[in-house]
Amino acid sequence: DNGRLVVFENRVRVNIDPTALKAAGVNSGEQNASQ
Repeated sequence: DNGRLVVFENRVRVNIDPTALKAAGVNSGEQNASQ
């Protein structure tokens, strides 16, 4: 499942605007740090 999730995220990120991608990267980074 994790493998599929990674592929899904990669495909979605390609379709996301650079600005949105940058913001999403910051958000996910904060979540990973808190975990």
